[in-house]
Amino acid sequence: MRHKDFYINQLSNLPEGKETTIAGWVEDTRDLGKIKFLKIKDCTDSVQVIWKTEESPEEIGRLVEKINQNDVVKVKGTIRKSKVAKKGFELVAKEIEVLNKSKHPLPLEIRGKINASLDVRLDNRPIDLMRPRTAKIFKLFSEVLKITREFFYEKGFVEVVTPRIISTATEGGANLFELNYFDKKAFLAQSPQLYKEQLTMGLERVFEIGTFFRAEPFDTTRHLNEFVSLDIEVAFADYNDVMEILANLIRTISKELDKLDGEYKEVLNEKFLEYKDKEIESYSYKEVVNMVKKEGGKINYGEDISSEHIKLIKDLKDKFFFVTDWPENTKPFYIKVKDDGTTESFDLMFSELEICSGGTREENREKLENRITKMGLNLSSFSEHLKFFSYGMPPHAGWAIGFNRLMMIITGENNIRETTLYPRDKNRLIP
Repeated sequence: MRHKDFYINQLSNLPEGKETTIAGWVEDTRDLGKIKFLKIKDCTDSVQVIWKTEESPEEIGRLVEKINQNDVVKVKGTIRKSKVAKKGFELVAKEIEVLNKSKHPLPLEIRGKINASLDVRLDNRPIDLMRPRTAKIFKLFSEVLKITREFFYEKGFVEVVTPRIISTATEGGANLFELNYFDKKAFLAQSPQLYKEQLTMGLERVFEIGTFFRAEPFDTTRHLNEFVSLDIEVAFADYNDVMEILANLIRTISKELDKLDGEYKEVLNEKFLEYKDKEIESYSYKEVVNMVKKEGGKINYGEDISSEHIKLIKDLKDKFFFVTDWPENTKPFYIKVKDDGTTESFDLMFSELEICSGGTREENREKLENRITKMGLNLSSFSEHLKFFSYGMPPHAGWAIGFNRLMMIITGENNIRETTLYPRDKNRLIP
């Protein structure tokens, strides 16, 4: 059975008098006696539907009186131009069919006129998506995914999908979800790191957009236990090369979203749109440490730079910047170490929010094994990975972006759960 001829955002292109059928949800109702109005919405837009007793069968009027907000309806009618209607036209109903009734009261107000707590909204996410702002955030999420994929395809990258069930810790950490895999112990992957490095041997330039897992007990506005990661790895490249790719990606996303500003203006961060033609500044780890100390912050060389440290530096507020050349002890075993004890590494920050980490990888097997041993990790756990470094592993570099965090910056949201459809953290396993 065909329920609709057009989506609502296509109706403005139809001539007056055109008969058509739409389907969607009742957003609002008004009863003026002989004239009754329904505001019908679908995923694209909303339209005013009008019924006049002298123009339509009487049973439609009785039906309209029983229709409630968020009922699912199918309406057959004709397009009529109107100076009063906000869209410049309305749909004059000839037939109305209720496809499904909605229980009342609704868990939250779908027009976005009454605020609801985040927990209530997350508990009722499908209904929350009826609210205009929430829907726009996740449509924008889709746009950014599309732009990102097109960016890498145009640059000759190959999109890959790596395993989520793995036999050993990717980075040697303990923050993994353990599971029984038949008669073996396995883990949920926290990163595609080792796989994407291996793939540079045959594919050279790879990227992956996928869900990964970290068993970290954080309960903050920027951490999740299940998250979307955008990873790349490039053969015959170093950290400067992949930093340039990252900066170009940020500029490209900003440029493309700026073209959509009218449609998504409500959920677009103007500070992000500035980067369509703006360079990303870069500071060494040592420089940032000195900046923190200058502002009275307490930090020793070799310690992690926290968000509280960055907040002290007013010049780094509301902007992207790279922090490069971190000390050896702050980075994982696969990062290349320079002669001075710093690494060919970087983090990309926006204000105090870290969204990306990357660097040049160590391609020499002997040096890599020494790093693993030095960090107190079990060398045998990485034997399957290390064996490929004896068969022509090229110099390579890469990075990983937390995609939900990137969307926080793009939308200006302060809580990562606002940019995640169904967040998973230590307190939330449903819906």
